[in-house]
Amino acid sequence: MSFISDASVSCTGWEASWQTIINTPDNPIFDPITAQACNTNSITLTLDQDIVCGSLNASNFSIFGPSSQTITAVTPIACANNNTNTIQVDFSPGTNQNGNYQIQLDATFTDDCNNLWPLSAFGSFTVDGCPISAEILGDD
Repeated sequence: MSFISDASVSCTGWEASWQTIINTPDNPIFDPITAQACNTNSITLTLDQDIVCGSLNASNFSIFGPSSQTITAVTPIACANNNTNTIQVDFSPGTNQNGNYQIQLDATFTDDCNNLWPLSAFGSFTVDGCPISAEILGDD
């Protein structure tokens, strides 16, 4: 910052102050996720805002539900200028039990000042059409 005075200023100095307002980024929100068929092992998610393609990896996602899942791959779809709002998440062994599943995204956003902001998104989907496993016991 520099200060240039005309010759009429007779003061020996000056003071300045300013204030910066940093807006906290909003957490992304998943669009509603449609019901999935039994043995689904991939899901496409759409967010309400763009996210940096290079910042997405399998460790950013978790799936919780009736059957335990491991995220095997995350693929940003249609990246433009290294940003996307559509992500394919692959998981294993696949949804082999009916019920409600939750998916979670935990990522970090770096702003223009190199500040790191944690971002989280949560979504849910149902799985139906899986065979029911039952054991019938009788008295002898």
